Amino acid sequence: MENFACPIPPVDLEHLDDRQAFLLSVAPFQLLPPAEIDTVAANLAEQTHPEGAVLFDQEKTLLSHILIVRTGRLERIIEENGRQTVQKNLTPGRIYGGISLLFNSGISTSTVRCIEAAGVYCLDRENFLRLCIQHRAFAGYFVDAIDKGRKPSREAASTAGSAEAAPKDSFLWKTVGDLARTFPACQAGTPMMICAQRSLWRADQQKTPPGQKRRRPAPAAGSGLFRRSWPARRRAAGRSWRRSNR
Repeated sequence: MENFACPIPPVDLEHLDDRQAFLLSVAPFQLLPPAEIDTVAANLAEQTHPEGAVLFDQEKTLLSHILIVRTGRLERIIEENGRQTVQKNLTPGRIYGGISLLFNSGISTSTVRCIEAAGVYCLDRENFLRLCIQHRAFAGYFVDAIDKGRKPSREAASTAGSAEAAPKDSFLWKTVGDLARTFPACQAGTPMMICAQRSLWRADQQKTPPGQKRRRPAPAAGSGLFRRSWPARRRAAGRSWRRSNR
């Protein structure tokens, strides 16, 4: 398992063409314009993993990238009350990590393990979030994925007459209060993507080694979080006093 960004070695034109063709067959990348496909293809890193390798641990691994399965098969496992349940097999063309990055503070919502030797592409977190911000249809794919995952849970619960019968995904079954606490203070008009970026920053800072200085990201324009320094406030107060006494 890795919590660090995947290195991106130089890629020749032949491999770049292969990556572009592959991305055009993968949802939601097929929704992106050609220029973005070129950019994403150039920023992909390749990894290979043996059978049985655990790539992410549920509620433990902080994701620095999303995975796009290229070859082989992976399984996504949810653990609830000490019992593990395989939720889905990830085959070539499937993606993992988008929902974790957008809606769970970058923490993996599942354990991901290789059923067989697998090759994957990694797209770094920053490029992924940029695509979500700039292309609404791309981000909407992951919102729809949450809705589709939630609907079977509700149907299963109503059929069995008990919520205990529904598969309890560790993320989808969180309370509203739990989700609210994963985000830093944001005004009501702040876009969800900005809140997600700040939430990821906070998760990174929790892993900062003791003694190392923590740097806050610049507030987004229009967020209402800009603060003047004390000297700037004194100068502004002085100007206001002089105007009122003219």
